[in-house]
This record gives sequence, C-alpha cells and structure tokens, in this order.
Amino acid sequence: MPEPFRKHALLLGAALALLLASPAASVTPQAATFLTPSPRLPTDRDAVVITFTGEAICGGSGQEPRIEGDRIVLPVLAHHNCSPPNPFPFLAEFSVGPLAAGAWRIEGTVDDEVVAHRTLYVEPASTALLLHDGLFEVRVDWKNADGSLAGRGYGVPLSRGSGYVSFFGGANAEVNVKILDGRVVNGNWWVFISSMTDLEFTVTVTHFQSLPILPPPPPQRVYVSPAGANLSFIDTESFSPLF
Repeated sequence: MPEPFRKHALLLGAALALLLASPAASVTPQAATFLTPSPRLPTDRDAVVITFTGEAICGGSGQEPRIEGDRIVLPVLAHHNCSPPNPFPFLAEFSVGPLAAGAWRIEGTVDDEVVAHRTLYVEPASTALLLHDGLFEVRVDWKNADGSLAGRGYGVPLSRGSGYVSFFGGANAEVNVKILDGRVVNGNWWVFISSMTDLEFTVTVTHFQSLPILPPPPPQRVYVSPAGANLSFIDTESFSPLF
C-alpha cells in the first residue's frame, strides 16, 4: 500500500478506536433477559425463588426484594465502578413467599428503573390433584414407618393430564402421576405413578364418568407403596369408560 494511503488508513483506525472508547455516559441498562420463578406453578404454601438476569452498568447486585400490594419489586443496583462504564451481565436471585393465592406482578428494576416485568399466578394449595378437566381425582395419603408422622399430600398440576404431589413443601415432588387416554389402543385410560420417596403412601384415583350421578359410586383404584419400598405403578386396565 502506498505510504499516503497507509497513513490515511491508520488515522481512520485511530479515530474509530477513540470513538468506541469515548466515555459512555449515555449508555443505559439493557432490558432484562429473564425473570424466572421457581417453582413455575407455585401454590400458597411455597416459597418462591425468582432469578433476575440482565445487564447493568459495570454489572449489578440484587438488593432486598419488596412487596408492595400485589407487586413484587426486585431491585438491582448497578456497580458503576468500571472504566469505561459499559453494560455487563448480572444474575440475581430473590426469595419471596409463601404468597397469597392470586395474580402477582413481578417487576425487575435496575437503579429504580423498571426494565422487566411479568405476572406470577399463585394457586391455592389443594389436597386433590384434578386431571383431564376433573374427570380424574388423585389423592395421596402418606406416613412414616412408625406412623408418628402422617398427612395428605398437596397436588400440583403440570399439564391437563399430569401433576405431582408434595408432602412437606409444594416445590418438593414426592409422587408423580400421569393419566393418558389410551382408549384408541385398548379402550382404557392409563395410569402411571412414579415414586420419589421411601415413605409409605397410598394413591387413590377416582374416575368421574359422564353419567348421571347414581349408585354405584364412580370407579376407584387404590395403589399402596409400603415404607421403604419406593414402588411405582403402571395400570392400563382398571379404568374403562362406560360411556
């Protein structure tokens, strides 16, 4: 490259470098990437951990969460201690709850500016797990080996046909239940029960059929896992529709 052109290119490169390295006073925090609650479907018995990720000047640190009416404010303060003062990613975790059942607005703030928001729905805890729009009711009773501790689990739906049951805390699944419509295969509904506990438990599945409410009572099946057994069940025969 001829000398005059080489010098011109070097000058342009230096000017561009100066422009990119100029003070970033106008740089503002970027929109948060995620506000992620866990558990995803909390009940009013659960503590909720919310992960807030995004960008702030020189990074950021989470502060004490605030509950204001039906709002959950998750504040992050930017560090403002780097040179040049550019945005850097942050990750902050906040623990709140248990929360009352209902809709909650979560707001993630950076230096008191709301940069992300979402709605969190909290369901009232129920001892009945209702699947397939109430066609099936699942209840789980548990006790320890000597019977000194016992209770009925709380059902948490995960989909129309599946959910889990907790014994002590809503986020801690002890028994998973899935009911599939297998009528196109063998004319029956299929029940799958997966154990994640060595406590004794009894699962009662009731099938409410679309018939007039007359005797006999709706079909019901009981599955028992003794203490220390940790049994799971697959039942593709018990629930055949009568309609």
